[in-house]
Order: sequence, then C-alpha cells, then structure tokens
Amino acid sequence: MNIRHSLILSGVIMGSVALAGCGVTGQLTATPTGHGNYTVSGTVHTSGTLTSSSSSIPPSSSSSNASAGSSITPSSTAPQQVAKMTVTALPNPTTPQQTTTISGTVYLTNNQGAPHAKVTILGLPHDPTGTTIYTNASGQYQITAKWSQPGTYLVSVGDGMVSWQTHVVVDAASSSESATSTPPFAGQQVQRFIGQHTPQALPNGFESSSVPSPHTFSIQTYHRVEGFTGILDGHPFVLDFYQDYPVGLFVGISYNGHPIYFGSGPAPVFDVLNFTGTDVVLGMPSAGAYMALNLVTGRPIVSTREVVALKGYSGLTVPSHILGLPTVTYPVDIPDGAGN
Repeated sequence: MNIRHSLILSGVIMGSVALAGCGVTGQLTATPTGHGNYTVSGTVHTSGTLTSSSSSIPPSSSSSNASAGSSITPSSTAPQQVAKMTVTALPNPTTPQQTTTISGTVYLTNNQGAPHAKVTILGLPHDPTGTTIYTNASGQYQITAKWSQPGTYLVSVGDGMVSWQTHVVVDAASSSESATSTPPFAGQQVQRFIGQHTPQALPNGFESSSVPSPHTFSIQTYHRVEGFTGILDGHPFVLDFYQDYPVGLFVGISYNGHPIYFGSGPAPVFDVLNFTGTDVVLGMPSAGAYMALNLVTGRPIVSTREVVALKGYSGLTVPSHILGLPTVTYPVDIPDGAGN
C-alpha cells in the first residue's frame, strides 16, 4: 500500500524519526541555539511507513518540543466489477418433487470467473425471499431445489448490480417427444454453411438496438462457426452463429443486406430447433432455455411460453434434425470452432 506523509518539523531535536522503505524529498533548516542543540524547521515529503524511535541524545532542559503532523491517504485498487452471469436449470422442464439443479458462472469485466462472489438467488420454492450463496474459485455456483406444483417459475440470480434470469417449467405431463403444429417456414432456398465459408452477416462495429446489453461485433472476437442463407419475402437473409470462447455462442442476422441483430443466444451453448413463419427457434431444452428471432426484423422473443409454442415438438430432448425445412435435413447442433 502506498502511503504519502507530509511531516512538518519545528523545534529542538529531541529524538529521531525512521522512514522505512520510502523516498524523502523536501527542505530542512537547522539553526544552532547553543549547548549542542539546533532548531530545525521545514517540510519533508515521504511515501512509505512512518515509525518513530527514541533518541540516543539526552533531552535538553529547554522547554522546546518537536512536533509532527501527517496526512495519510491509503490508495487501493478498485475491485473488478461483475459484468454478466449465466444461469441454467437441469433438468428443465422438470416434474413435481424432482430435484432441479440451478447453476452457472459469474464473470468479471475481463471475462474471467469471479471467485468467491456473493450472489442472491430469488424464486426458489424453499426460500422465496432469496438465498445467498458464494461462487467457488472459478466463479461457479450451484444449488438444488424442488417444486411441488406444476407451473412456470422465474429464477433470478444477481449480485445487487446485475442479474440474470431463467424459467423453470414444472410439468406433470409426459415428457415423451411428439410433434406439435407450427406455421410452416416462409423462407425459400435455405442453405447451411460451416466455419469461415459462412457469408458474413455483420460488419465490424455493429451493435444491435434490440438487445438490452448490446455487444459490439468484431471479427477478431467473434468467430463464425455456422450460418444459414435464404430468401424471405423476396429478400435475402443471413443467419450466422459465432463462438466467443469461453463466453459462448452469439447470433448475427442481416436482412436485405442490412444488419438487424447481434447478441447472445438463450444459453452459452444451444441448438437450432425449428424454422417457422419468419422466425428461427433456438434452445437448450435440457436447461429450459429458449429464444426465437425474427429473420426479417431482428426482434427477439424470449418468453419461454411463447417460444415453446414455436419449437415444433414437445419433450425434453432435441429433434433428430432441424424442423421446418421440408426439402433439406440439417443437424440441430451448432459445430464448434473446429467445424465439428
């Protein structure tokens, strides 16, 4: 810790002052007063730790004294601020009285995990007023809960400054996969691309106005891993997926040559589930994390109930292929940066 002292000495030397581990600047004036005594005045500026020791010179019978005044202002480095969090619930959807694990990671502004950070979890059935826990050394947290009644429950994790949310769906119905009716995809000529062969949807520096906490797109940070192109309402669209390790996957969309969306997906890792109407449906069903994006306007849909109605099937697993594209069959999983 850097400490800066300002010493003002005036009077007869009655002892000694030791300055440990610091530099000394300033000016002192010593005036002899006789009998081996001197009057010292002036100002000394130091940085370091100030300690006093007794003098080996016997005190004078004079009534003069030495005085010192100090102004100490410790300086400290401000702690790193929490930038974002992830939160998932597994399994999700769940059933009454089934153990559900709420977990995630708290990230600092430098994208490192926040060690031993205090977070409060709201929405748990056993403590509706909030449960406080701490992250581990890597910034990860975990807690379990059981809901007794079917329904959709909002779980929020925050540190008082930022918070992230997810919905836990407690479903008493069977979890077997079955098809549900959704509007057919309005697009045509859909093609899938992998890696850097994917057409570029976004220019450098683009920020999406429809995202609460927008990110600035950069090809140096966000690396294309998969993309789709096609025609909607007579105009071309480009849907790109980007990897920003270790944060996760991001989504970029352009329509008719204009960028309209850039932001994170429903979870750090997710799948492409369905193309329906003018929307694409993304999700991580095992975590109950879903979102849909309009490929014409860039408008996101994040309400779990709304998106689940658009995903084209029911159940906890993912479909065998992307739904809504009757003439082609593409896998639901988004490849990693190596093209796998």
